[in-house]
Amino acid sequence: MLLTRLITLFSARSAALAGVGLGVVLAGSVLGGCTVAEVSSETPAAEAPARLPAFRLSSQPATAIDSLTDEQVDDTITVSGKIAQRAAVLEGWLYQVQDETGSLWVLTDRDAPEVGDSVTVEGAVRYEPIVVDDINVSEFYLEEKADRQTPDPQADS
Repeated sequence: MLLTRLITLFSARSAALAGVGLGVVLAGSVLGGCTVAEVSSETPAAEAPARLPAFRLSSQPATAIDSLTDEQVDDTITVSGKIAQRAAVLEGWLYQVQDETGSLWVLTDRDAPEVGDSVTVEGAVRYEPIVVDDINVSEFYLEEKADRQTPDPQADS
């Protein structure tokens, strides 16, 4: 459900600029459904392009995903973990970072890391309030500013 909402949110940015309210677009997508261009838990090696390293622009310590609060919305934070899932959207990617405390979707306009990669991501905390028929399905996500792949110690063994 969160994946559908974030895909809709990312795709709706263009529509919102054209004068369509984001709430109307999100409500229509939540109630009417949405399709995903690509969802993968792994990418075949033949299709995976070489990924150039990206650099983290902050020396902030990583924040535990389950510790995010309303007060952190719009703050820039850093999270570290492994990529659990990823999904292509019209203008970029969504990928799910999982640490030992939980998971968080990250919205990016760059190529997404591969499933299983260890990453450190810096971004702005966002919160999408969505209530459908008195059911609150709101959630936090991160809008990526910078990322850095971290070497996987098990890959060398």
